[in-house]
Amino acid sequence: MKKHTMLSLAAAAVLSAAVLVYPMPDMVRNVNTVAQAETLDDLTYEKSDDHITITKCDSYAAEKVEIPAQINGVPVTEIKSNAFENCYEIEEIVIPETVTKIGENSFRSCENLKRITLPDSITVLPNSAFNHCFMLEEVKLPAGLTEIQSYVFYECSNLKSLTIPDTVTRIEKYAFAKCSALETVTLPENLTRISDGLFLMCSSLKEITIPEKVNRIGIQAFYLCSTLKEIVFPESVKTFDTEVLRGCDSLETIAVRCPAPHIERQGVWGAADPAKTSLDSYLLKLATVYGTEGSSVQTFAEANNFPFKTLEELPGTVQPEPPFECPLAPEGSVFCDADGDMEVTAADAQLVLRYAVDILAGKRPTWKVLTERTEPVTEVTTVSEALTATTTTTTVTTVTTEAATGAATVTTSVTSTALSTSTTAVTTTTSAAATTTTTTAAQ
Repeated sequence: MKKHTMLSLAAAAVLSAAVLVYPMPDMVRNVNTVAQAETLDDLTYEKSDDHITITKCDSYAAEKVEIPAQINGVPVTEIKSNAFENCYEIEEIVIPETVTKIGENSFRSCENLKRITLPDSITVLPNSAFNHCFMLEEVKLPAGLTEIQSYVFYECSNLKSLTIPDTVTRIEKYAFAKCSALETVTLPENLTRISDGLFLMCSSLKEITIPEKVNRIGIQAFYLCSTLKEIVFPESVKTFDTEVLRGCDSLETIAVRCPAPHIERQGVWGAADPAKTSLDSYLLKLATVYGTEGSSVQTFAEANNFPFKTLEELPGTVQPEPPFECPLAPEGSVFCDADGDMEVTAADAQLVLRYAVDILAGKRPTWKVLTERTEPVTEVTTVSEALTATTTTTTVTTVTTEAATGAATVTTSVTSTALSTSTTAVTTTTSAAATTTTTTAAQ
């Protein structure tokens, strides 16, 4: 035994000497990393030639932490993964515009964090960035944000509202799950999918508007949203995964505008029939389902004992107005030239006004509204009044509109006449072929 022990000690001594003379590459990297790590107040950072990365924050840091835009003239551009994780005392964090990237779990379990300022330079919120930030009340998302990854705001149970910029095109699963105080969310118009469990157990969610480009609703997307009373799915939604509305027991209205969507495993998709599921406590009440008559929506409703009505019966439904068909003036014509004569005149104004009046009256007019009259109408009005001016300038304007082509000709002449007492006669003649207005001043 002593011989073996001596051999082991000798071997260990040789190995140690070898390590000292030829250190392993990983050991070299670790030494270099430690050598580059520096501190500033509660922050630990790593410095390279052109940028600085925040790697750690003291767990007992002050209530408010402001990350500097630069340190010794070098810009701070990144917050490393887990850098602020479990910083229990911090209530507010301010991130400068120089930061373009934050890592996964970067602020996870900052349990007292109430407010955070995110710069517009950040385009992606990574996985679990604010997971378990129970006290988070205010977060202004970056204007240039494009993606919110999984579990970002998971169990942020004090967050009440959130506006997501329209630049966001992707929100991954469970991003807002268990945000039990969340009442309103404005989703981006370019979103194409409501991911799995996105609003799972958001028990205070009172209303939600599904964007018009969403084509799929993921598994348990609104699971146990127990205060949601109405939900309308746009025509773009083609697929519903399992248990989408399960446990939404306050729902009164479920409207599906797609004429024939695919409803996955409809027996457990928030079914009202106890025979379809074993979790009776998570069943829907008998919400009314609205859809297209004869569609798979009606089949689903009847198979699960939901009352069914057509979309036309949906409360508050406004029937779409007929499309506004406004003929365009010929190519190359000037702006506001309604009749295409390359000039903007009173005739154009009359065309547009008549067109607008007919639209408001529910008619479907065409541009040739001035040619609708078939019988000429002549009106003569005489007005006498004393004029004290010694000279009056009278403008004579003749407007002719051709019925066949819609073209208008405008002739203007100016006559100066000395008047003392004057009588003005106005004669208007309208026919199906032309409209002529003449104003004359007689001494």
